[in-house]
Amino acid sequence: MFDNKFTRTLGDHFIYRINVDFINKETKLIFGGHPEVDLKEKYELIFSEIKCQDFDDFDFQNIFTAMEIKDSFSHFMEVKQDYIEKMKNYFPSGLLKSIKEDKTLKYYYLHPTAGLGGFVICKQADIRNLE
Repeated sequence: MFDNKFTRTLGDHFIYRINVDFINKETKLIFGGHPEVDLKEKYELIFSEIKCQDFDDFDFQNIFTAMEIKDSFSHFMEVKQDYIEKMKNYFPSGLLKSIKEDKTLKYYYLHPTAGLGGFVICKQADIRNLE
């Protein structure tokens, strides 16, 4: 499911910054145009009430392609089986069970053209126009 407002609005934009607020369980990604042409910040993607997140492939060219959104814990277990197996001894006690039982959570998978990818499990995601 890639045809969503996140993909239409943020696709082919560059991620300039990522701000993680561990206390308030919120992550913000700041998007803009090509860094060599236009450094103006255009959008902020805000994930709120985060239960679990993991990002990979940080680079100096972080180009966002699309975001897949699911609402199924079983889908998460299927696509992230290797990740869960690798991390099972490091999750806080009861985390996976609480995620499985919370039907209000959404599963956001970030797909990059280059650089930053990963997933966020949270209650809400919003885009804010910064222009």
